[in-house]
Amino acid sequence: MDFSRKSILWMLVLPLPVLLIVAMAVAWIVIPRAILDNAREAAIQSGIATVGQFKTIRGYYTKNVIKKVVADGSLKPSFNHAREPGSVPLPATFIHDLSALLAEEDTTVALYSGFPFPIRNDRQLDAFQAEAWAFLNANPDQVYTRQEIRDGKEIVRVAVADRMVADACVNCHNGHPDSPKTDWALGEVRGVLEVNTVIDSQIAASAWLGNKIIMAAAAVGAILILVCVFAGQRIIRPIKAMTLSMAQLADGDTSIDVPARERGDEIGAMAGAVQVFKDNAIEKQRLESEQAETQAQHEAERRTMMNSLADALETSVQATVDSVSSTSGDVQSAAESIAAAADQARQRCTTVAAASEEASTNVQTVASATEELSSSASEIGRQVARSAEIAGNAVRQAQETDREVQELVQSAEKIGEVLDLISDIAEQTNLLALNATIEAA
Repeated sequence: MDFSRKSILWMLVLPLPVLLIVAMAVAWIVIPRAILDNAREAAIQSGIATVGQFKTIRGYYTKNVIKKVVADGSLKPSFNHAREPGSVPLPATFIHDLSALLAEEDTTVALYSGFPFPIRNDRQLDAFQAEAWAFLNANPDQVYTRQEIRDGKEIVRVAVADRMVADACVNCHNGHPDSPKTDWALGEVRGVLEVNTVIDSQIAASAWLGNKIIMAAAAVGAILILVCVFAGQRIIRPIKAMTLSMAQLADGDTSIDVPARERGDEIGAMAGAVQVFKDNAIEKQRLESEQAETQAQHEAERRTMMNSLADALETSVQATVDSVSSTSGDVQSAAESIAAAADQARQRCTTVAAASEEASTNVQTVASATEELSSSASEIGRQVARSAEIAGNAVRQAQETDREVQELVQSAEKIGEVLDLISDIAEQTNLLALNATIEAA
C-alpha cells in the first residue's frame, strides 16, 4: 500500500483524519456547551411552565376553595391555618406550603415579594431575588433567569412576576388587615414566583451524550477512512497497472495486455484510450516494416541499375581510352615526323646561313676591290655597283631566309610543346579511364 506524499491515495485519505480531528475538536468544544445551553433553556422553559402550573393551581384553589369557604362562613382563610382550627390556607400560603413540600426535589418553587408583609418580616431577599424583584416590576411580562452553583449543584433560577389577575384578589388584599398597602390595582406586581431547577443530571447526560457523539464520530471517521482506503486501492491498483502498461508500450512492447478495459467508469475510458495507443503502435510497426521492405527492394533495384550503368560506363570509357590511345599514337607519329622535318629544315637553314655569310664575305671583298678599281674604269664601277646591289639583295634575302628559319625553329619548338601537351593529355585520359573503371567496379 503506497502512502507516499506524492500518491493519489495519500491525497485522498489525508483530508479525512484532518477533518475528523477538527470535527472532534469542534464537537469537544461545541457539543457540551450546546447541550448545556439546551439544558439551561429547557430548565428555563420548564420553570416558566411550572410557574404557570402553580398559578393555575392557585387560581383553581382561590376560585373553588377560598370562594366557597368565604361564602360558607364556617371556615376562614388564614396564613397560620396549621395553628388555627377552622381555617384553610390563603392562596399565597398554599403556594408556600407546596414549595416546602418540594424542597427536597430537584425543582422547587418560592414566592416572595419586596413589599413588607407583616407575616414575612423576617424574610431577607438574596441578590438574585432583589434583582428579579426590581427587574420584573419594570418588565412584568418578561422572565429573569440566572445559572449558579449552590451546594455544589448547577441550578437554573427562573423568576416570573406574580400579578393581580382578578378583582377578588385586589379586594382581598386591599381589605386584609395584614396587607402592606390598601391601593392595590388589577395587573399590579405583588410578588415573584421563582422556580429553581437542578440541572446536574442534564449536564451529566450532556457530557455522556457528547462523549458518545465524539466516540461515534471517531468510529464513523475510522470506518470512512477504511472505506476511502479500500476505494482508493480500487482506483490506484488499475491506474498503477495501466501506468506500467503505458511505460512498456512507450518502450515498444506491443504484446502487453491493457488492464481495466471492462470497467464502465473513467478508468475504463482511460484503458480504452491506452488500447487505442497500443493499436496505433502496432499499426505503426506494421507500416514501418512494410516501408523497410519496400525501401530494401528499391535499394536492391537501384544497386542493380547502378551496376548496369557502371558496366556501360566502363565499356564506353574503355572504348574512349582505346580511341584516345590510338589517336595519341597517330599524333605521336605525326609529331615525330614534324620533329624530323624541323631538324632537316634547321640543318638547311644552317647551310644557307653559312652560304650567306660566305657570300657576304665575298661581297665585301668585291666591294674593296671595286673601290680600288673605281678610279680605273667606270664600267667596272657600274658592274661593281650592280654586283653590290645584287649582293645587297642577296644579303637581304639571306636575312629573310635566316628570319624564316628562326620562325621555323620556333614553330618546331611549339610543335614539340604541343606534342608534350598531347602526351600529358593522353596520360591524364588514361588515368581518368582507369579511375572510371575502378569506380564502376
